[in-house]
Amino acid sequence: LCLRGSESDSGLAVVASWGFSPRYADDLVSAHPLEMGFGPAGLAAESAKAVLVEDIETDPLCVPWRSVGRSEGVRAMVSVPLQPRESYVIGVLNAFRDETGPWHAEDVDLLSLLADHAAIAIRTGSVTRGWIGVEAQEITPEVARARKTGGTRGALTARVLERGPADRAGVNA
Repeated sequence: LCLRGSESDSGLAVVASWGFSPRYADDLVSAHPLEMGFGPAGLAAESAKAVLVEDIETDPLCVPWRSVGRSEGVRAMVSVPLQPRESYVIGVLNAFRDETGPWHAEDVDLLSLLADHAAIAIRTGSVTRGWIGVEAQEITPEVARARKTGGTRGALTARVLERGPADRAGVNA
């Protein structure tokens, strides 16, 4: 998750990540600062549209960060803007895969829905609309150690509710 400090800020800061090494955010920014209009995250933030990358090894948008992605096992990514209603883009939600290939519309739709909820929660401090049909599990210190998350911030998808938006999008717990 990358955020902007304000509407006039041209930079993005990695504020949360899951499943990566503890040095991931530092390595990413050391390779090249995250800026509005540059790379997948910067383009998603500037255009307020999802940016899909099928293979970071061949996509020119990813050149500065290829070595970081390679070291983390990333092969494909999508950057989705975080934009509260009637506001500027406050950041981006990035999702990664270890396999190359196209992103399915259902995956991008689900990530966009999650980004909408995250943007509202970040801006207001609470989720004010919507239901995606998942039950979350708190990341306790025990779960963090077992999953090697590097911390207890965030949540895990414990269960996907039948016939809900997440189920229809193919999300698995």
